[in-house]
Amino acid sequence: MALTTLRDDKNRLFVVTATGRVTFQELLQTLSETRTGDSSSYALLFDANAATELPDSKYARDFVARVRTLAETMPRGPAALVAGSDAIYGALRVYETFYELAGIGETRTFRNVDDAVSWLRQVSPPPATE
Repeated sequence: MALTTLRDDKNRLFVVTATGRVTFQELLQTLSETRTGDSSSYALLFDANAATELPDSKYARDFVARVRTLAETMPRGPAALVAGSDAIYGALRVYETFYELAGIGETRTFRNVDDAVSWLRQVSPPPATE
């Protein structure tokens, strides 16, 4: 599988790491793991630095439509998308644009993980420790 997901309940965060070629079915599986149930409002860091291919814009549109349907029934946390290569960065910007056009929460694309994490902390700070 080209996607691995780590759930961090303490920080209310999912970290999804993409490697190689990512399929539409893998994205849908990750969606069902991260954007449903009691953790749907968690922030999401999608690290595609090691990805070589993402589903094209037709699939991006379908994926965002599914996210929108879920967002109508449960809270959705912000998503930071990260890509190192120009091709993957461009593909993730397409996803970001579709999210924006659909009016779905906060989603931003970044060139590095540090900037993405910094932004996530601004828009969705971790819960205070006791």
